[in-house]
Amino acid sequence: MQSQNKNLIYLYDLPKAEFTSALLAGLLKDAGIELEHKPQIRRDPTKPFYSGIMCIKNEEMYKKAAEFLRYFHIAGKPCRGLAFDNSLLGSNLTKTNENCNIFVRKIPTVRTHGKDMTPAEFDQRMSSFDPAQKHPVKSLKISMNEDHTSRGYGFVCFETPEDAAKACEMMDETATHQECIAVKWNPKDRQDIRRMFNNLYVKNYPDNFSDEDLKNLFMPFGNVASLAQINHTNGKFAFVCYMSEDKNDHQYGPEKAFEAIEALNGRDMGDGKQLYVKPALAASKRKEELLRETIKYKNSKKRCNLYVKNFEPKFTEKDLAGIFQEYGEIESIKMFPIDKAEKAYAFVCFKTPDQAQQALQYCHNRLFNQRQLQICHYELKEFRQIQDEETKDKLGFQQFKQLNYQNNHW
Repeated sequence: MQSQNKNLIYLYDLPKAEFTSALLAGLLKDAGIELEHKPQIRRDPTKPFYSGIMCIKNEEMYKKAAEFLRYFHIAGKPCRGLAFDNSLLGSNLTKTNENCNIFVRKIPTVRTHGKDMTPAEFDQRMSSFDPAQKHPVKSLKISMNEDHTSRGYGFVCFETPEDAAKACEMMDETATHQECIAVKWNPKDRQDIRRMFNNLYVKNYPDNFSDEDLKNLFMPFGNVASLAQINHTNGKFAFVCYMSEDKNDHQYGPEKAFEAIEALNGRDMGDGKQLYVKPALAASKRKEELLRETIKYKNSKKRCNLYVKNFEPKFTEKDLAGIFQEYGEIESIKMFPIDKAEKAYAFVCFKTPDQAQQALQYCHNRLFNQRQLQICHYELKEFRQIQDEETKDKLGFQQFKQLNYQNNHW
């Protein structure tokens, strides 16, 4: 098993719309590398990118692929590959010396410098303290938005603590340079990385709160640099920003923001309101979080929800309720599409999974007005799409192998 692990390459930041295993195999083929098995792709609808893992048994091919895939592009979008390293596994974090890790800010972006610094350029910048050393950087990541644009910060793990220290020293020496990258030395753990925010989103506080009232609520935790309240039909909300008076103290704001969240989030504000204080997220992150919550809710109800079709064209929601209500409490019934009765289908959602299972058992293929009802458990649209993608990807890879590797015997 250990020798097999050594031939694994992890793939990250794969673009959802453009990526296929056949496309990756084509890139490798152009580089003289043969891909025997289709990569295992993790398609998570709540994540901005796909990730994957691939195995190349031939040692020479594997080394060549690991070098080629370190930084590569799919449809012009930056992706990265990381050769298997036991010390980088989440279960083995204690084996990785924390002094090898650094957090990097102010990486050049389109907004600041007219173009994003690529991961390969970032690697070269972080390795420039020792040109003789080919790869002092063990792993490197620039945080990206869903469209693969840079967020301007990233994470670097060096081979040795000495290399990380040299990189930090180099950054300090070039701090006045226009293109310099500010480096935060030694994040203690993953939680520190998640705390790198100083702007808070606040809601569920009394409607009569003035700016001064809200400021007094947050001032005990640090210097409130700015505060803005916004009126909305669903209630007022606000943004509160912590910042040190010393412009060179970048740690102050995140520390105070985190303290405010720990102390204030969930506080009883009266009238049944619990104060909500969380990091202020970018639009792409809010969209990602909303999708995650929506899928989580749908997933929790899928065993309660039945997909029903092949009923009478003239059936109404009341007719369906008459069929299913004897099996349990019905939360909702939705029929689609109303204007095309011959192709109508419906979702019948019960209170509990047991009730839905009983209805499925007794009503599937049962005759109603000379029609057999067709019933199955509801499947999330996002997961159906992923299953379709996986099927097409598998077929595409098989076709690629037949066309390109037909003379090879594995």
